[in-house]
Amino acid sequence: MKIEWFGNVINGKMQLSEIGQIASQMWYEIPVHFPFIDLDAFVVMPNHIHGIIVINRFVGTPIVGALHATPLLNLLSYAGSS
Repeated sequence: MKIEWFGNVINGKMQLSEIGQIASQMWYEIPVHFPFIDLDAFVVMPNHIHGIIVINRFVGTPIVGALHATPLLNLLSYAGSS
C-alpha cells in the first residue's frame, strides 16, 4: 500500500497534510528561485504531485553553472577520475 504523504481525499476534495501544504508552498516558490520558469497546471495527490513547468529563454546574460546542485560536467569528471 502506498503511503499518503501529502493528504487524503475526503468527500471528493483533497485535504492536504502538513507535508502536502509544504509541497504546495514550495511549488509556488519555484519562480522565486528560478525566474526563467513559469508554472502551469499543478495538483497535489495523496502520494504524489503533478506539475507542469515552462522553461523560458533567458533574457540578458544566461546563467552559467548551477544554482542549487553540482553541475553535471563536474560530476562526470569526478566519476571518471577514479
